[in-house]
Amino acid sequence: MILIQKSAIIDFPACSFTLLRLTKVLTAEIGILSTKFVECLNKQEGDDELKVNQLVTNIYLEASNSSSYIQDGFQLLLPVLQQAAIERNQAPQD
Repeated sequence: MILIQKSAIIDFPACSFTLLRLTKVLTAEIGILSTKFVECLNKQEGDDELKVNQLVTNIYLEASNSSSYIQDGFQLLLPVLQQAAIERNQAPQD
């Protein structure tokens, strides 16, 4: 949405800072959700402890993978924002 805005005034440093905060919020939310899910699993009485431990390990592993994918995605967006800022600055002003 940042890249297709028609407004001539876009504060790219502010946009990049917003994306950084969004990345932090998303990764924190993944951590919170995985912890809540693990807490629910740990409350289950009578389940095989080994099975629960394997599930807990898998949940945290996948949460970590998800956080890495989100961080990588936003890192890959950085050159796109830089190019958009360069093109916006080089465009003739009306």
